[in-house]
Amino acid sequence: MHVVAQPDHALPFGHPNLPTMLAAQLIRRIRNFHVLGMKELLRELAEHTL
Repeated sequence: MHVVAQPDHALPFGHPNLPTMLAAQLIRRIRNFHVLGMKELLRELAEHTL
């Protein structure tokens, strides 16, 4: 398998060469989010810190 460093175009989901893509080249789609205030963010981070 050959790792593609910089493809000249985006590969669609399901493309056979997708496993050769570097993680930095992957695109994510955010479907849901919640805006947090600073206090809320700090509380969430404190709750999820190991």
